[in-house]
Amino acid sequence: MVIIWLFFAVLFCFLCFKGAQNKNRDPFIWAIMGFFFGFLAYIALMIVGDKKVTVGV
Repeated sequence: MVIIWLFFAVLFCFLCFKGAQNKNRDPFIWAIMGFFFGFLAYIALMIVGDKKVTVGV
């Protein structure tokens, strides 16, 4: 049972990491959230919009 939980935790950790990179969000924070909260963190990441990157003048 623990192996199944660990598999899904690592899976959502990876999915959140890659999704955060695509949305210009902090991938390490989202990876940690994906590990602990799984599907809920991934859904939250998909709901939030892209982070706007501003260039200083």
